[in-house]
Amino acid sequence: MTRRNEWIDEIVYKKAGVATAIGTSEISVDGQTMTLTLKNASGGVAVGVYKKSQ
Repeated sequence: MTRRNEWIDEIVYKKAGVATAIGTSEISVDGQTMTLTLKNASGGVAVGVYKKSQ
């Protein structure tokens, strides 16, 4: 896991030393929204957006 800055974290998933996917979590500056992105080695992308409930 690598922290790029105070709002973005990145995780590299590996199998047998080869990167299989990269996951990124980003929190908005106002702290109300979190976006999760997962990119796999074959080019697929999944995105989830979560909003903080009041």
